[in-house]
Amino acid sequence: MPDTIPPSVNALLKLREKLCSELRSLGIRERALRAKLVQVDGVLRMLGEADPEFPGRRKRPASPFAKREVKRRILDVLRDAPQPLTTSQVAIRVMEARGLSTDDPGAVKLVQKAVVAVLRRGVEFVDVGRDGRAKRWGLAAILNERPD
Repeated sequence: MPDTIPPSVNALLKLREKLCSELRSLGIRERALRAKLVQVDGVLRMLGEADPEFPGRRKRPASPFAKREVKRRILDVLRDAPQPLTTSQVAIRVMEARGLSTDDPGAVKLVQKAVVAVLRRGVEFVDVGRDGRAKRWGLAAILNERPD
């Protein structure tokens, strides 16, 4: 005897199929509208007008650091640190070394995100444990040299 699908589940499956179909058609429509916007923007640039941004897109805040500067600053901070530092401590010391104000929590958070990204990617950085919830970081070369 075959399993039968309850009517309520069947109705939900049909509704889901319909919504997926509408979503696909909206995606196609969005791509077409964005292509038209690109064409209009091209004509505006040819006429010397400013380049407007796409609606609904948020611009990322500009980084106060040059390319690869965050990594160099982190290396300097961790090299001079007597013991491993938390991510927040590294971010604040990087900001101070760059001459940025640490009073603005938004700016600290932005720099902290950049610091975390560099620390997670870099092979020269070692996660040496946690201090509560915060990770402690050190330089692999320095930690290997220190006697235990």
